[in-house]
Amino acid sequence: MPTPRTARLTTRHLITCPTPDTPDPAALRAVLPSLTSDSELRTRARRLLEAEDLPLLGRPVPAPSPWTDRLPGLAGLNSALADARSVPYHRLFEARLSRTSLPANLQAARLLARAVATTVRGALIDLDSNQLVPPPPEPSAFVLAHGWVGVFISPDDDGLIRADTYRADTYRADTYRADTYRADTYGLHRFGLPEISARGVPLGLVHLAANLTRGLAYRLTTAHHPTLGCRDDHPPATSPSATLTRCSTTDVLRFWGLPATPGPSVTVRLAPATTPCPDCETALEITPATPTPPTIWWRTQSLSFAPLTHPAHGLVPTHDMPTLLSRGAPALLAPTNRAPTLPVPSAHAPPFRS
Repeated sequence: MPTPRTARLTTRHLITCPTPDTPDPAALRAVLPSLTSDSELRTRARRLLEAEDLPLLGRPVPAPSPWTDRLPGLAGLNSALADARSVPYHRLFEARLSRTSLPANLQAARLLARAVATTVRGALIDLDSNQLVPPPPEPSAFVLAHGWVGVFISPDDDGLIRADTYRADTYRADTYRADTYRADTYGLHRFGLPEISARGVPLGLVHLAANLTRGLAYRLTTAHHPTLGCRDDHPPATSPSATLTRCSTTDVLRFWGLPATPGPSVTVRLAPATTPCPDCETALEITPATPTPPTIWWRTQSLSFAPLTHPAHGLVPTHDMPTLLSRGAPALLAPTNRAPTLPVPSAHAPPFRS
């Protein structure tokens, strides 16, 4: 299992703004109380603003900029995304943080980025997790689902293989059917870790794949950065590895910041991905513990793995999802009070966030 290669980690945000104005430090300090009620977090943000190696606010770049191509694939509300894409200037906000300062300084850096965006009347985009930053207030508790790691679904049409031509002696992990999908994390490289990918997923089970990648993301980040875990976590006996890795119901719940609940688990292998990661040197791909065609394996896991987790709607067994989708039910995935509708991507559509 790869380990973080550097003692300092980088977090990147993009601020899209209507003018090239640079905010005054006093104005940034003044706006902090409106962005969080956490006095300790505000203090850390002020210290970052005064530090010698303070977060770097780049010069305003007229749009189209080097980041323009990232905007169409962002996750967020359509109206907010339209506003973010229409403004004429882009500014990069980048902070290099010590691993030992996580998660406090990571949260403080995002709070400071919020202050910049608020002061210049701009939108704040997380370039690492590929989404608009959730609106204020900045939460006091660190939870991966609070915009730090995103999961995206897209058609998996790299390699094509007919299910009726499968043979155990010729099966390769990098061949998939044209009508299957993939789930990919965005944001783990912020923690010096490879992204996680699930491939060959039938459409009716993309929710299972999304939750499996979420649970494994929690396992991976907390194994390498214990301070990112919940205080009452019981560390697993083994760390995630390329041999065998277990993802439990608790891992999925912890991704959302919810209390641990006993439940089933699934064992997988995390192997180097067959497709490159766009923002890091490598990615890890979820593969069956034993050689099995992906579509068969995913359907088998749908009967045994953790239920779908949605804080506003409770728990729904994964194997009920094909029925729910056929009835036009909402996707029970996002931690909001109103669940979004699950779009069905075409072969040429950009990824959608689950």
